[in-house]
Order: sequence, then structure tokens, then C-alpha cells
Amino acid sequence: MKNKLLIISCLFTFPISSFGQNEFNEFLEKFIPVSYPLLINQPIHNSSLTNTEVENLLKIDIGEEIVDEEEYTSGYVLRNETFTAVIYSYTVLGPRGEATVMSISAFSKQGELIDTEELGTYSEDYDGGQTYHYYSTSEIKIDSVNVYVTNIHYKELIEEMGDENSTDSTVTKNVYSLKNGIIRKIEDEEIDKKEFSIRAKFLDFSLGDAEHYSFEKESGEAVTFDGCLIDNFDFAQGLEDSEANEDNQGWGSNSELQGKWFVLTYIHREQPLYIDSPIDTAIIITKAVLDEK
Repeated sequence: MKNKLLIISCLFTFPISSFGQNEFNEFLEKFIPVSYPLLINQPIHNSSLTNTEVENLLKIDIGEEIVDEEEYTSGYVLRNETFTAVIYSYTVLGPRGEATVMSISAFSKQGELIDTEELGTYSEDYDGGQTYHYYSTSEIKIDSVNVYVTNIHYKELIEEMGDENSTDSTVTKNVYSLKNGIIRKIEDEEIDKKEFSIRAKFLDFSLGDAEHYSFEKESGEAVTFDGCLIDNFDFAQGLEDSEANEDNQGWGSNSELQGKWFVLTYIHREQPLYIDSPIDTAIIITKAVLDEK
């Protein structure tokens, strides 16, 4: 960290190469002015940046990994009392295809670069060995003090495991401070999650010692889930007082959904399966899409 601060202090002392204030202002005009707070949840492509702007203002050497000289594109400019920040994107050509990367750079009022940080990556969809499908998404939130970045990288199995597919995802959440234009990571978190999906027909719901959501796969195999976290379908339905008893505890199946087919996404989660039971692996529905094809 000491070395980084030393580099930053040096950046304050050197001029913008052959660029002056007019060139810096023309550079900023390529960016869309926005106010705090800012939310970015898709790739940004506004105006192309020239090699001269990239090398002299952003201080980036154009390398072979860049697809072509016009792949650096401007996004947004945010003005602070002590610095000006710009959000821009560029395309890199990696071993598995192209990817769009977003970065933030902070400048002094005189146009001197203070700091730069890579924020998020939007990978083009691509197949890996005709077995896996890879894709990425990013969400960036910016206020006057911090930058909040959430990147999700997915690895989805293409070949079916019987009638079941799986998706691995890695979620990284980073928070950067923007104080005085110096971009420092102050929080980071990484979460690995594995999801599965199947197409199945809803049979019934029962509530005894625990929740039981019963479905039937296309192969005819029965599968029972231990919980459901969705809000777009109610597989369980409250019963009339005349139908309620100690066994069903006043809950039964939603007859309007019985016999319908769904694409279900579910996870495995460690939790008690029953009241006062030891920890075990529960199968929890996290998403349901009606699929009556």
C-alpha cells in the first residue's frame, strides 16, 4: 500500500504529457454527465476514445490484448468538489473469447490522473468444450463516497445429468472508497453457490413434521423439496376450517397448480429438516417458471 501511495503522489506532480486543459475538457465531453447516486447494470458504450487519450490521460499502454484501438469507450462522468471521476469500458480478447471490462479513473481538477481501478466484467457468452456455458454480469452503484461492485460469474452445465442441470456461480462483492479521488478497496466478499434445475410436474404439498413439496420428473421419478423461497407461485394453500386437522395443520395443495409443469431451480442448504432435528442437507426451491409446453 505504501508503494501505491507513493505512485499516486508522483502523479500529482507531473503534467498531462503534451495534453493541456483544453484537451482534457474535450475528453470529458465524450462522457455522459450524471449525478450521485449512479447505478450501472449493463455494459456502457458511448463515444470511442482515441489512443492518445487512453495513453496520455488514462495512462494505459495499448497492449495486444485489446481487440482494436476503438474498443475503449466512454461512459459517465461524475464531478466531485475535489476530483472528477470517469467510468469507461474496453474490450479484451482472452483465451475463451471477448469480454467487456469497466473501469473508473479519478482526475484532479487540473486533469492529472489520481487513481484507476477495474470494476466489473461482462463476458460474452461462450461455450467451453461443448460442456459448459460461461457468462458474467456486473452491477455498480456509486455515491459521493464509495463504489459498490457486485460481479457474478456463472458456469452452467450444458450436458444434462439425466433430467437435471447444474449451475455454479461465484459472486464477488467489493466496496471501494473514493475519498479525494484515491480508490481503495475497503470491503470484499466472495460467495460460491451451486444451483440445480429440473423440469417437473407439481403433485402436492403437505405439512406435517415439516414442509414437503412433491413433484414428478419427466422420467417419472418422484422428487420432494424441503422448502420454497419463491413468491410468484403458492404451491401450498390454506384449508377451510372444516378440512383442517392435526395432521395437515390447516395446509394443503393449491389445486390450480397441481398437474402443471415447472422449470425449478433449487439449492442444497444445511439446516434442520424438522423441528429440533439435527442439521442435515435440505433441498430448497429458489425459482419456479411455469413450463406448459
